[in-house]
Amino acid sequence: MHHTSRLPSQSRPSDSTGLLAGLAAALRDTLCLLSARQAHQFFRPPAALRYPVSQRAQRFMRGGE
Repeated sequence: MHHTSRLPSQSRPSDSTGLLAGLAAALRDTLCLLSARQAHQFFRPPAALRYPVSQRAQRFMRGGE
């Protein structure tokens, strides 16, 4: 016998309160994910600062090349 079939499932709420709570949690999680992605895009460093500067670029900036 499949024992997990007796346990209450989050995918099949037993009443409308459970359904509303599940929808609210899904909406909250989605909004948190979207806001975190937007914050990451806003606060990430520019492309020139993401990677370490190469030795050739360092020599160029010092005026040695």
